[in-house]
Amino acid sequence: MTKLLSKIEPTDVIALVLLVGAFVLISRGLNGIVDTIILTIIGAYFGKKLVVDKIKKVTAKITLRELAEAMARFEGFYRTDYNTLAQKNNNPLNLRPTSYYIKKGWVDTKNNFIKFPTVEDGWEGVLWDLKFKLTKSATLGPEASLKDLIYTWSADNQGTYLQYVCTQLGIFEDYKLKNFVI
Repeated sequence: MTKLLSKIEPTDVIALVLLVGAFVLISRGLNGIVDTIILTIIGAYFGKKLVVDKIKKVTAKITLRELAEAMARFEGFYRTDYNTLAQKNNNPLNLRPTSYYIKKGWVDTKNNFIKFPTVEDGWEGVLWDLKFKLTKSATLGPEASLKDLIYTWSADNQGTYLQYVCTQLGIFEDYKLKNFVI
C-alpha cells in the first residue's frame, strides 16, 4: 500500500477531488455548465499527463549501443533455440556488404551478408554503421527519425521491426536520431 501511495502525485489527488466533485454535482441534478467545466478540467489534466509522458519518452537519452542491442534482439542475434544467420556471421544486425568489407573478404556469399571474423568485429561494424547513418548519411542524418532508420534498414517486416525497437527502448517512432548518445 505504501508503494502505491508513494507513486501518487499532488496533481493526481486534485484530479480525484475534481472527479468526485463532478459526480456529486451530477447526482444532485446540477447538470449544465458547472459539471461540464469540471469534467473539462479533468480531461485537460489527463490530456496534460499524456503529453508529459510523451515528452519524457521523446527526450529520453538512449545510447547507440542500446539501440543496436534492441535491433539485434529483433534480428535474432540472441536467440537460443537455434542458430540464426546473425549468429553464424557474427553480424548482430545482418549488415549487407559494402566495398570495404568485400575487399577484406568478409562476405557470406550464400546470403549476401557480412561475415565478421569475431563477434567483437561484428559489434564494431554495427556501431560504426549506425553512427554513420545517424551523423553523416546522405539519406538519413541527425534530423531523421527512428522510423526513417528502420524503414531504410530493413526491407521486411518494417512495421513490426519499428514497433519492437520502440517498445524495447520505451520511445516513439518519431524519436530523432540526433537524440541517441554516440
